[in-house]
Amino acid sequence: MIQAVIELGSDGLTTLGHNLAHTELLASIRNRRKAWIHMSFRDPPSVLRLSGRTKAYEVVAGVYCQIDDSNLTILKLEGETQPIMSAIGIEGVRDFAMDPTQDIIALMRYLPILG
Repeated sequence: MIQAVIELGSDGLTTLGHNLAHTELLASIRNRRKAWIHMSFRDPPSVLRLSGRTKAYEVVAGVYCQIDDSNLTILKLEGETQPIMSAIGIEGVRDFAMDPTQDIIALMRYLPILG
């Protein structure tokens, strides 16, 4: 099991599947790695169209995140299948910082200085 934890950590992951036997977990980790290296997913590739004009983006620990004019879009890039996308409506956010390993995202707004 230590080998599986090391393999997961080397890919920036903390978990991959639930209740898998040790050998199945190692095989799943290696299959995931090969799928991303060769861009050969189980499902045919599809194009993910992101809306708006990108203001900021970041890729950390298998998660791509971007902000456009009105949305925070998050793509989880983990697994052997296509990325999973979700979007959250936001307004007025100009930048952000994230740490998916701790489930933390900080949104930054620029407020005008009143004088």
